[in-house]
Amino acid sequence: MVEILHRHTGSFYNKTIKVKNLIDKSQKNLASLQSLIAPNQKKQIVKKIFRNDEKAYDDFIQQLEAINNWQDTWQTVEAELNKRDICTHQSDAVFFTDILFCRYFPEDLRS
Repeated sequence: MVEILHRHTGSFYNKTIKVKNLIDKSQKNLASLQSLIAPNQKKQIVKKIFRNDEKAYDDFIQQLEAINNWQDTWQTVEAELNKRDICTHQSDAVFFTDILFCRYFPEDLRS
């Protein structure tokens, strides 16, 4: 089965990625999210998505750290954004999910 993921960057979709067996793809050496999110990015995410609730942000990042595939991460993030009444296409949500996406597909950074 091939799934198509659309990665949103800036104000338009710029890439289509075909991922085979996305669910079965094992990621053994995932970067920690804390290493991927710079302090200024964290500040922006906490402010815009978590409404200045740093504990909620930290708890959510801990929850995501335990997930080892993009599909489950996306579903978890989507549920959190919906709970917070934030559209997944909103620029702050896209900014956050792009960082998370890079955890599972770091090779995509080179394109």
